[in-house]
Amino acid sequence: MLNVKPGERVKNVGQIILAVTPGPRQPADLEPFLHPIAEELNELASGISGVKIAGRDGASQVHPYVLQFTTDMPGGEKLLNAKGHKAFFPGRFRLLFGVRADKRYYYPPVNPYTKKRRFSIDGSEKTQMTAKSLAEDVENFEAARREGESMAAVDRLAVKTGIQGYSLFFVPSPKDKLRFPHLCYLW
Repeated sequence: MLNVKPGERVKNVGQIILAVTPGPRQPADLEPFLHPIAEELNELASGISGVKIAGRDGASQVHPYVLQFTTDMPGGEKLLNAKGHKAFFPGRFRLLFGVRADKRYYYPPVNPYTKKRRFSIDGSEKTQMTAKSLAEDVENFEAARREGESMAAVDRLAVKTGIQGYSLFFVPSPKDKLRFPHLCYLW
C-alpha cells in the first residue's frame, strides 16, 4: 500500500473503510461493535490465497494490514479504553500531567505551586507514550483490579495513567489475543 502513489492509495479499491455508528446515543459498551470488525481483520491478516499479481507467475497469497485508525477524540478514547480528557493524564501520545485545582486539572508548562518546569512539547522521545508504556499501564490497572483493590484506588490509578483497561486493537486481553492471533502485528 505504501508503494502506491498517494493519489491511488486513497481510493477505496485499496482500502477497507470501517465505520461504527451504534445509534443516536453513545453505547454503554463499544466492544460488541468492535469484535465483528476484529474478526474480519483477523481473517484478512491470515492471508488471502489465489490472488494474481502482475509480474508474478501463478497465484500468490497476500496479507493486508491495518495502517491507521482515525477517530475523533471521544471515539479514540473509547477505542483505546482511555479515561478521557478530564483525567490527570489527558494526552495519549505525550506524558503531560495535570495540576489539580479545585475539581479540575490544568496543564501549565510550569507548576504554579513549585515553579518547576513540568513538560515541553518540544521534548525528547522519552516523554512520548509507546506501545510498551501503554501495555505497562494497562497491566498495572488490571493487576489492581485482580488483586481486589478498592474501586476508589482503581479509579485513582485510571485517572493517573489515563487508561482504564484492555483495548481490543491496542492492548488486548489474553483472551482476545487467542481469539485474534493474526492481529498480533497491531500490538
